[in-house]
Amino acid sequence: MEGMAFAMTRLHSRIVKAHTFRGVSSFKLDVEANFPAGVTGVFGPSGSGKSTWLECIAGVQRPLQGKIALGERVLFDDAAGVSLSPAQRGIGYIFQDAALFPHMNVRANVEYGLTHFAATEVRLRAQGAMETFGVAALADQKIRRISGGERQRVALARALVRDPQCLLLDEPFSALDHDTTMKIMDDILDWNRRREQPIPIVLVTHALEEVLAMAERVITLSQGRILAKGHPHQVLAAQRERLLAHLSAPPKPATDLLS
Repeated sequence: MEGMAFAMTRLHSRIVKAHTFRGVSSFKLDVEANFPAGVTGVFGPSGSGKSTWLECIAGVQRPLQGKIALGERVLFDDAAGVSLSPAQRGIGYIFQDAALFPHMNVRANVEYGLTHFAATEVRLRAQGAMETFGVAALADQKIRRISGGERQRVALARALVRDPQCLLLDEPFSALDHDTTMKIMDDILDWNRRREQPIPIVLVTHALEEVLAMAERVITLSQGRILAKGHPHQVLAAQRERLLAHLSAPPKPATDLLS
């Protein structure tokens, strides 16, 4: 999908996804949101459906119903019978564990997947991506010999070297220290700002500091449902008010609890 022009950069996702165990539904994700250019944080506790949502957008999982579109391109629509493969979607996706090839060096990992380009173009793209994310000096190093932060930088270079129209980040910083996380976040934000057409970046996390530091918008999830959307400080302030109201409410009479 490299080099394809998109009319818009907005990502739209409306999906229903149910997980079943022995024929009985054990969890249901029912969400709808628009992701404009820039960073949107998807925040919530473990098991709230954050990673499932990203996997449906990326095409790793198939929703039960709904529609996913990137600009004017429909990636998934159950009613129309459309379901593009992950490779066809033009989306960069970075996991928590980076998912790199340990037997390859850094350059080979970054170049992986650039099969539609001539060798000279592959080398130029890879070199540019490695320089952008500060791993050019490690080009000949095997993955197993570099640090966790360096691996995530290699994963970013590999995901972005193909010029995706959307970037999904599934808790990629959970194993890194605060300073390393902040530096990588700054590089991602700078990369997107310098693009002629910035893209939507969806950051899934349960770390509040990541949302406040990086996201321009936030969506909070709980048990497969959206609780709130908006500016991070507004959403989190509203959540605090709801929590305080709940804690300050008088206890229910015993008769109500037993009814």
